[in-house]
Amino acid sequence: GMRISACVIMRDEALNIAECLRSLCGNVDEIIVVDTGSVDDSVKIARQFTRQVFFYEWDNDFARAKNYALAQANGDWIVFLDADEYFVAETGKNLRSIALDCDKKFDVLQIYRQNIDRDKQNMFLDAAYVLRFFRRNPMLKYVERIHETVQFIDGYSARTANVNKEALQLYHTGYSTEIIKKKCARNLAVLQEEIKEKPDKKLRF
Repeated sequence: GMRISACVIMRDEALNIAECLRSLCGNVDEIIVVDTGSVDDSVKIARQFTRQVFFYEWDNDFARAKNYALAQANGDWIVFLDADEYFVAETGKNLRSIALDCDKKFDVLQIYRQNIDRDKQNMFLDAAYVLRFFRRNPMLKYVERIHETVQFIDGYSARTANVNKEALQLYHTGYSTEIIKKKCARNLAVLQEEIKEKPDKKLRF
């Protein structure tokens, strides 16, 4: 009876979205894709994998866009990937068994992610654990315009664990040489909005 929803937000991710969604197919019960204004073939490609493609008008706020995606999901657990992430080999098939094992113990799970440079023959850059898998709960929401994270909005401290990297692992191509230049320009626009709202807050680029 455990259901898993996969969520992804995207914009002009025609080079990445197929790989992302392909690594989810067969491993989750539904795939929710939210497009924030693509002008390339992202939407057309996404519709090859799921009928649940939604549209959100981009407002320089990653948390709002992701919370909109969460509102469309019906699963007991959510796996929320970036469009330029995908599961390594067959590790995605372990999502359900991991959720079943952790259901009564944890609220959010962090997955081991390797950053690779697609422009340099997938050269390894670095690795870290990132929060991508969590229980669906109306109190668990994304916060912050940029560098958004999931937390309980009622102040409850989420029970968190790292998933064994042999069981579940991601590749991330978003820091590739050419892509990172575009990301910096995008992030600058989001940060400028953040500064307007919270001029005294210490921000990370």
